[in-house]
Amino acid sequence: MLNLVSELSAVEQNSYQLRFAVPTTKQLENMRRIHRDMTEMEIAKHTNALKGLEHFLALIESGDLPPESLPPEVRKRLQSAARTDDDGE
Repeated sequence: MLNLVSELSAVEQNSYQLRFAVPTTKQLENMRRIHRDMTEMEIAKHTNALKGLEHFLALIESGDLPPESLPPEVRKRLQSAARTDDDGE
């Protein structure tokens, strides 16, 4: 009930007008790509890839896998992927 009272108070303070951010075209494209319908096989591949990535990052963070031990091409690809992700946000 308190949530409802809080919500009504916020609406009243905004002069009963809706205020929200409209996503840019680039943001919409990114949302559509991320939230698209996936087959069971795609979901499984995605889940397995995330588990592998989490394991990889845990090894790096723990020091068991020093980043310097990675081949230069792998480091380059990781840096490129990180830059691509930063552009999407």
